[in-house]
Amino acid sequence: MANRDYKKEYAREKDQSKHIGLKVEPTLFEAFTAKTELNGTTKNAVLKACAEAYTYGNLIIDENGKPKILK
Repeated sequence: MANRDYKKEYAREKDQSKHIGLKVEPTLFEAFTAKTELNGTTKNAVLKACAEAYTYGNLIIDENGKPKILK
């Protein structure tokens, strides 16, 4: 069995994924971190789920910048 080429795997993963940057106030960051920990999830999982719901699902942002779920 051939040895894994971790350098090549890392490069492929880096090429196939992108990062979304986000700046928030420290109080929101701390509250968000606490809530994700309380719910046993991660910030990344929540943000990814929101991005997927907005892109492919039923999450919209109204004219006031508030999130809404379409039924």
